[in-house]
Amino acid sequence: MSGLPQPSEAGFSNHCLSAGLYQQYDQDKRVVAYASKTLLSNKLKYTDCEKAMLCTVWAIQRFSNYIGAQKVIIETCHQPVTFLNSQRIRDGVVTNARIATWLMALQGRVIEARYAQNHRSALGNGLAACQNCSGDTPTTTLEPEEPQLLQQPTFHRYFEENVCQGMPTAYVDGCSYNHQGNLKAGAGVLWVDNNPCPLQHFKLGPQSSQYAEVAAVLITLQIAATHNIKELLICTDSNYARLSFTCHLPNWIRNGYRTANNKPVKHQHLFRACDTITREHDMLVYWKKVKGYSRQPGQDKDFNDQTDALAKAGTQATPNDHTSRRGDNAQSTSCNIYRTGIPSRVPNATDCERRLRFATSL
Repeated sequence: MSGLPQPSEAGFSNHCLSAGLYQQYDQDKRVVAYASKTLLSNKLKYTDCEKAMLCTVWAIQRFSNYIGAQKVIIETCHQPVTFLNSQRIRDGVVTNARIATWLMALQGRVIEARYAQNHRSALGNGLAACQNCSGDTPTTTLEPEEPQLLQQPTFHRYFEENVCQGMPTAYVDGCSYNHQGNLKAGAGVLWVDNNPCPLQHFKLGPQSSQYAEVAAVLITLQIAATHNIKELLICTDSNYARLSFTCHLPNWIRNGYRTANNKPVKHQHLFRACDTITREHDMLVYWKKVKGYSRQPGQDKDFNDQTDALAKAGTQATPNDHTSRRGDNAQSTSCNIYRTGIPSRVPNATDCERRLRFATSL
């Protein structure tokens, strides 16, 4: 990450300063370092504006070993911090003696303050409560926790460019819309270089868009298992599908497919089927985030737009109109949505739609 801007979040409470430094990794935030500090008695009387500015300056100094001479981006929900972008600072016109002293410590650094309105900084503001250094949070004695079970192996990983070069790559998408009171859903799968099969679209019936997105992933995993693919890259513009597998699925499995609020996971039969396939076939899946409806030309845009068109075409398909294409030749496609395992034969499109209806009714 050398040479790239270093994003940081900073927050404060009545008695505490807190900050976190992270790096952007495949559209996700990966924490590099975090810190918190209890305010001294003479600083408790500072106004909120002064505390916000103090917290920002302290965070940059605290993480100076990580930041080096790179540009620093401060993301804050405190609008006064955007004063760092003011021309008055560049001209040296600051009337507040405290702020002037703090700003002298930042001379020579390239800083950009970004105001995120209605943005809750869990990394910056949440540390005060976690460290019990805020008078607003009562201190409690924690009971010793029971030893946790060993973490189960994960079969889903974030995109790594060096690792994924030359790997079988699939672009997937699902969509759903309401047409004259009738809910229609479809899925599209596009394999780069038609390896192992040409592009396909599927009719899913009256389902939600989230269902369609996960169903497209399940279809892709079934195709990969049928062709004995052990490693593959899935590209999607759906944060729901990508984060469900990379972040939430291990916890769902440990909790019996229940969320942190103890509610059943939606479409869990699809997630169970995906997990069964990856485990039984020892499959390693890498996930890449692509921007939906991007204007930047390139392979990701072209393939993602094609996959989106395939998913839309799937909503209009008839039970016998599931097609895959290689060049100008169209042929019948094959897919099946199973709750567990891989079929011994490759079913036809009618079987695919029937299985989807069956799985939904369970």
